[in-house]
Amino acid sequence: MSRKKTIPGSIYVQNGRTKLMIKFQGRRIATGLEDTKEGRKIAMQLLERLYLESKGLAPVVEEESEGMRLDDAFDKFLEVHGSNKSKATKQNYTLAFKAIARTNYVLSEADVEADVLHYVSTAHKRGHNDTTINTYLKEFQTFLNFCSKRGWLPQTSFAAQHRKKTEVRVQVFEDWEIEKITAYFDKHDVELSILIQFQLQTGARVVDCLTLTWQQIVGDSILWVNKVTKKPEPRPVTPQAIELLHRLERKDDKVFRWQHISRGFLAKQLNRAMEVCGIEKKGRGLQEMRVSFRNKLLDSGIPPKVAMKLMRHASLSTTLRHYTRITDEALKNALQKANLS
Repeated sequence: MSRKKTIPGSIYVQNGRTKLMIKFQGRRIATGLEDTKEGRKIAMQLLERLYLESKGLAPVVEEESEGMRLDDAFDKFLEVHGSNKSKATKQNYTLAFKAIARTNYVLSEADVEADVLHYVSTAHKRGHNDTTINTYLKEFQTFLNFCSKRGWLPQTSFAAQHRKKTEVRVQVFEDWEIEKITAYFDKHDVELSILIQFQLQTGARVVDCLTLTWQQIVGDSILWVNKVTKKPEPRPVTPQAIELLHRLERKDDKVFRWQHISRGFLAKQLNRAMEVCGIEKKGRGLQEMRVSFRNKLLDSGIPPKVAMKLMRHASLSTTLRHYTRITDEALKNALQKANLS
């Protein structure tokens, strides 16, 4: 029985990382793919392509004769870079691409820059605020970086350099606002009231709540699923948080009745409640319930590193950069605890 021929080269993952790498003829190439069955399949296709090209056997395609066209490049971007991304993330890439790219041309530095400049100059007229503009430019820059790595386009930073400077403001819900909101939902949707109170007790992300199952609740801890590694991360929670969940008495596996795609619906429900209760929105949503939890932790004197662990942030800088709100009361309490006399 003849031995099956293999393609020279290898596909591997570096220690401490989750992205697949390709080693071929002494070159190490980052694929941007997760170490999954589908990711390894695509990585093998890339390795086969490299091998064929090294032997002069790669099929001749349009991109070799006149250059890669914009639409074809974006399709390949979604296929490769988007292979391990959620449906929502790929939709965001598509929205950004459609907002910025005007025509389907052969990729060139000048045309890409012209598209970016045109978008920046017309975005406000199209009803896009600075946050939306920055998001679209960030997503489009990711696409441009993908094109540069494959030699279809020189390395550019057009999208990045035109991002708007916006002040990061930490918004939280005050205690009186939370009382009014939960009282409103106690009358109109008890389960949503419980979800909000659960966020305030645990700092859970909205998606954590919408995907939570009863199997994840073990004693006085919850096995949260890490959004990057997909591995469980046990964290202790308060008895009040567990009691809240048991008020639901649901018979199926999921704790809350909504799905991941229900976030828009829940946001509208919260907006309606705030309007009825006479609470100014200030750009706040269910995410700010998590922010309020973090501020409660730090305002009560819990060390930042402990807050980081409870928030399940990857680094302390994330906790402090995005969530810190230092009040006058907190400053006074710090001076009193310091015992400077």
